[in-house]
Formats: sequence, C-alpha cells, structure tokens
Amino acid sequence: MNLLNFKKTWLIFGTLALSFSLMGSASAETNPETTMDLQVQQSDIRYYETLSDSPEEEKKKGLLEHKEAIELVTQHMKKHDSLIEVDFDNVDYQKYVISLAFAFDFNDEDNKKVVNFAKFMDWYENYGKNEKIKDYEKKLSQRAQLSTEEIIDLDGLLPIQDNAPTTVDDGLISTTSSPEEETASTFAVSANGYNNIAARDYAYNWWNGRNTVYSTYYAEKVGGCNVSDGQTCWNKWNDCANFVSQALYAGGMKFKYGASFTSDESWNFGSLIPSHTWGGAHNFYKHWKTRAGVASTVSDLQTGDAVSLNTDTDADIDHTVIITKNTGNSSANKYITQHSWDHKEERTLADMFSEGYGVYGYEIDKATN
Repeated sequence: MNLLNFKKTWLIFGTLALSFSLMGSASAETNPETTMDLQVQQSDIRYYETLSDSPEEEKKKGLLEHKEAIELVTQHMKKHDSLIEVDFDNVDYQKYVISLAFAFDFNDEDNKKVVNFAKFMDWYENYGKNEKIKDYEKKLSQRAQLSTEEIIDLDGLLPIQDNAPTTVDDGLISTTSSPEEETASTFAVSANGYNNIAARDYAYNWWNGRNTVYSTYYAEKVGGCNVSDGQTCWNKWNDCANFVSQALYAGGMKFKYGASFTSDESWNFGSLIPSHTWGGAHNFYKHWKTRAGVASTVSDLQTGDAVSLNTDTDADIDHTVIITKNTGNSSANKYITQHSWDHKEERTLADMFSEGYGVYGYEIDKATN
C-alpha cells in the first residue's frame, strides 16, 4: 500500500505550478517545495523486529501452518485475475496477502485463516525490508550520496517509532437505537474549515470507482491497467490512502508543503507528482499523526475522520480508511469506507479491533489547516 516505486527521479528547483481541477471546482495551487535539502542521516536508520533470526525456518513453518490460507489466497487471485506465484519473498505476493486482511471477501471461518496468514506475512516481510534498510545504511556509512528515488524509498521503509500512541477501544456501547441514525453532532463545518459531510459525500460518490483526475501520476505506474477497475488492478492501483486523501481534500483540508514532496510535512497532489504522504498508507500516517494527532479513544472519532490500520503489532502501517457513518460513541458505531478492496460501510472499527489490528484514528476537525 506504500507508493515507493517512482519511475523518475525529480530534482526540482524553485516552485511548481499546480493547475488541476478536482471535481471541477478546485483552483490552481502553487507548490513552493524544492528537493534541494533532501537528507537522510545514518542516525535516522531503524530496523524492524522479526519473528526470529532465521527467515528460512519461518518460511518453512509458514508454508506448513498456513497451507489452507495459501490455497484460499490463490483462489482469490484467480477470481480477480491477479495470479501471483506463491513466493513468500516476492514483494507483490506479500502485499496481496496483507491486503486480504481488509478484503472482507471470505466467510467467517476462512477469513480467520486468511487474516492469520496476513499477520504472519506482515511480520515475514520485515526480513526483506531490513535487508534493504541495511543496504542503505551501508551506503550512508560510506558517505555515498543517495538519489532522490533512494531517499524516498528509504524514508518509506523506516518503521514508525516505538511505543507510538494508538487509538484504543474504550468499550462503550451503542447510544442509538438504529444503525441508520446518524448522530446530529457530526453535521457541522468545524472551526478549521473541514466539512466532514462533504468528505463523506465524496467517499460515497467514489467508493467503488476511480476519479481519473488523480490518475496523472498513477497512469504511468499502472502500466496499462484500467484505473476504473480497482479490483483487478489492486496490485498496480493500491488506492487506500489516495482515496482517503481525496476525500479529506474534498472536505476542505488544504495542501501542505514541507521542504520537499518527500517530507512528512508535505501533503498534496500536484500535476507532476504527489507528496509521498498522499498515497502511501505508511507515509499518510507519518503526516496525520502530527497534523491531527492520534485520537486516544475511538469515541473521539466521527464521520469524516481518517483511520490508519496495521494488521499486527509490527512497526509499519498497512491500510487507510475513512469513517463515513457514525451512529454513536462505540467502535461498533463507526462505519468505514475504503479502496483497494472497495467497500462501503460493510465493517466498523469494532471489526478492526476484534481482529487485533492496530488502530490510529485522526480527528480531522482538530487538524491544522
């Protein structure tokens, strides 16, 4: 779900003019970013925890313990014309398996098997990530100059901080008599100018489609894949964070510009390239945990708030969703809408907590704007 494989290296001096129309209403923006100061220090390097010191042993155990889930994944791939050979070290296979933790395409018994496999893969992929990080650390120790593309890749690889705050389920019970009742408190434009209902309506409009306005960058990435079909194009159109970013922008959250488009302070979609926080789940988290802060409890969240999800307790973020219906204070009242595997309000945050996922919610009405 991270957008790491940039096809071009950009070195931009001065300003970039952004002149695209979003839903026919957005005016031109000016991008003051430059990439002159892209820096990653050796001291920034951190590694992921792993299951053990032996990836080969973990692979053997995984192939045996998750045999049924592997077959379920293969069947799912065939159904969606996305067949990838079973290879635990293939990044595309890893991403597909992890994505199925949020697909909701299986019966309860099979879903449990697939989710357990996804959690295993979420940890297993850390071996490969650590190898890549180690290569970059070696370059930095030799005082090698990393390219812009390498800096983007490395920054997206680095794990989140230890003991990063999460949103906890405060155990409240539904306060409304009907799941169709939207709480009145959600219908308001906040002091920072965010219209959560406009964000919700955007999500409703595009939950099972793709707004081609935002395909400028992705068109090259997808390599001929039909962007209107998010299901068969999942592997080349990982769209969860991109979709939520669009909704937040439609709700009135303004673009932000840091030192460069790779900066965690940046959040924008330009005519040439989006900031790396716009369309990558891991990087989206890095931006919004600071801009909005992570809500301490789920009862703080409402319609229009964004949520980052982690399939397990490792240090990377796997998915991004938006709350589009709020019928009370409990996690069971927070209905989510998502892309990649497209779903509208079929699950709530209670489902995410019940699976043991890490939840990081953002009160967007309290974010800087």
